Amino acid sequence: MIHLDIQNVPPLEKEDYMPPEEAIKARVDFAYYTNQGTTDPDKFWKEAGKKWYESSESFIGHRKLVAEEAARTATADDTPEGKLRKLYARVQKIRNLSFEREKTTQEEKREKLKENDNVEEVLKRGVGNGVSIDYLFCALARAAGFDASVFASRRAIVISSSRECWRHGN
Repeated sequence: MIHLDIQNVPPLEKEDYMPPEEAIKARVDFAYYTNQGTTDPDKFWKEAGKKWYESSESFIGHRKLVAEEAARTATADDTPEGKLRKLYARVQKIRNLSFEREKTTQEEKREKLKENDNVEEVLKRGVGNGVSIDYLFCALARAAGFDASVFASRRAIVISSSRECWRHGN
């Protein structure tokens, strides 16, 4: 993953004898390529979306431990918003590795963290990266009876009920 933040970039000023604008202007080019060799953006994003959906649904699944945790965390007496707030507070207790500094090989060996294969493992181990924690929130919300979906764009979790819509993610 590449992340780029740019602020206060002055506009390109034309000068006498300068090279063509397109040769010196800052830009980012995206190349669409898959194992099937497609360079068509529509086909690329359709394939990518399908793979992301299948991957997220496989990771979330229907897990007994998650359903039990949702029932313990949010009770039937809670309002829909109250349930979601409690579930959100619960996932905030998970150690988020995305906010930690990169560890050395020795530190990783000493800590013995395993890769999570599903939301149940995130819940049991109490640790995960930002994406796996987002998926756990989605799974808990589904287990509590909400229509919750994962969107690939900026990892948003959208949860809707008859009168409300929550969005979790950045």
